[in-house]
Order: sequence, then structure tokens, then C-alpha cells
Amino acid sequence: MVRLLLAALLIPLAGCPAPATVEAPDEGFPDGPALGGAPAERSPDLDAARARWADAGLDAYAMTLQRICFCPSPDYTGPFAVVVRDGAVESVRLDGAAVDDERGATVADLFDLIDEAYEKGAAAVDVTYDPEMGYPTSVGIDYDARMADEEIAYRVSDLRPADR
Repeated sequence: MVRLLLAALLIPLAGCPAPATVEAPDEGFPDGPALGGAPAERSPDLDAARARWADAGLDAYAMTLQRICFCPSPDYTGPFAVVVRDGAVESVRLDGAAVDDERGATVADLFDLIDEAYEKGAAAVDVTYDPEMGYPTSVGIDYDARMADEEIAYRVSDLRPADR
């Protein structure tokens, strides 16, 4: 029975020709980032926001961090309650339960992520900054405009000084 089923599946493939090969033309065909459009231009707001954040002088703070992506499960997207002390993630909680610190991020991590997106030539980088303290409240990155579901976004809310 198994042999009969296998034969029935393979018979339609017996008459298929080998796949065609296509040679790319030597000139006139765009290469690299030009295929997906020009990379996003670095925003001058980034450095100003980073300076406002540095001036705020918060080395201990708590915030809610939400990751928006085509991700495997809610325990990766949050929303996470993140506590940062001395520039490092101290704790990350999801629905009151502790989760891996890797699920969280610091404000400095988000600034680095934005820098990296510009350096890698992301197709789009959309960021909104807190007008007073400069931290990113919304970050959206699309590395390749031609590819679906590789975009990533972050939302930061309820940022406040943490108890010492």
C-alpha cells in the first residue's frame, strides 16, 4: 500500500523538466539597497534626544516595554515591567511573574538599536521621543521594505524613577 501511494505521488513529477536558469544582465540591474529603496536617513532628532536623556540623569528607572513584531508568543512581546538600575536591566516581569532579563531593554539599548538600524541601512526608522526626557517612546524599524513580517517595533510607557 505504501509503495502504491509513493508511486502515485512521484508519477506527476516524472515529466517535469529541469528548472530553467536565468542569467542576470551585466548592467542596468540595481544592486543592494537600491532594490528596496534608499536606506532611511539618520534623523537629527536622535542626538538631541540622547542628550536630553543624558541630562535627565536617571540611572534607576522603571518602565513598561512592549515589543511589536511577528514573534512566536506573548511571552516575547509583553508588555513587560522593566526595572533598570545603574544602566542595566535589574528585573523583567510579565503579568507579575519574573521572566528572563533578556526580554527587557534599557533606554540606552533602545538608542543603540536605533543607531544600529541606521548603520545597517534599514529601509525605514520611525521614532518618537519623549519631549522632556528624550527617551524613545515609540521605535519602528523596517530593515527591508520588500520583506514581510521582519519589522520590529517597541513602545515605552510609564517611565518613572525607580525606588532606590
